[in-house]
Amino acid sequence: MFLPPMQPKPGTLPPAAEDEEWAYELDWGGPRALVRVQDGRTTVRERSGRVVTEEFPELRGLGTALGGTEVLLDGQLMTFEAGLPNPAALRRRGKRRAPVWYLPSDVLHLDGTPCLELPYLQRRELLADLALHGPAWQTPEHQLGDGGAALRSAIGRGLPGVLAKRLKSPYQPGKRSPHWIAVTGTGVQEVVIGGWRPGGGTRERTFGSLLLGIPHGSRLRYVGNVGTGFTHHALEVLTGRLGRLERKTSPFHSVPHPQGSGAHWVRPCLVGEVVFRGWTDAACLRTPRWRGLLPGRDPGGVTIGE
Repeated sequence: MFLPPMQPKPGTLPPAAEDEEWAYELDWGGPRALVRVQDGRTTVRERSGRVVTEEFPELRGLGTALGGTEVLLDGQLMTFEAGLPNPAALRRRGKRRAPVWYLPSDVLHLDGTPCLELPYLQRRELLADLALHGPAWQTPEHQLGDGGAALRSAIGRGLPGVLAKRLKSPYQPGKRSPHWIAVTGTGVQEVVIGGWRPGGGTRERTFGSLLLGIPHGSRLRYVGNVGTGFTHHALEVLTGRLGRLERKTSPFHSVPHPQGSGAHWVRPCLVGEVVFRGWTDAACLRTPRWRGLLPGRDPGGVTIGE
């Protein structure tokens, strides 16, 4: 049996307000592989459906480890060197045999029963029950909520990013689904709101952008404006809160023109989170996108992320 694997859509982290509806897996950067175990035998297929079992003899033992269990798994293949993922070594296997690992992340069939319509979280529970921890296979952990922390962890380990998967989502073979999001090439940064600029058009009654900073001494160091990523509800809630925090003077050391033109200043007590694509030469966030407020976060503890 072969099912074309479900594919993620590229995108950004879900809004912080929806975090509890998502799980986050590390994206190891290796090729997808469907592994079927039946009658103690292991069959490995790449994403196209081509059988590649002979190329990965390390995985034959998976059939023995599962005994009489019949299962169809979805996951990634990866090689590790000095404990770090090294996809380049996997591509060189024809020249130098680097040990391969199979990292399963989903169960599609189990003992003759299709699992495609089960929600993601239930499929992960079935996967955990299989206890796949062997000499060439390991079930990686997944994280419920806190996508920002998951993405920071991935970037810190040199991985491409994370896969965000909606907890209630079914498995849709061959479909590039919005229930799965591949988040790559971005960073996550906590920021303190120091002001806002008026909006126009459909945002005339709210704000156009927020002025963001990082604590530096007794004031904020300006790191940019953010005007995207807000839901209608977030715009309304933030507008109300910002109105109650207004002050006459700027909390920043300085704000370049025109980013601060016409700005309303606020007490720097609200902490939020943005995703962004690196830092500019002026030490500002490049193309930041709002994720959401971080309730209870102490502004004094906000620093530049590593």
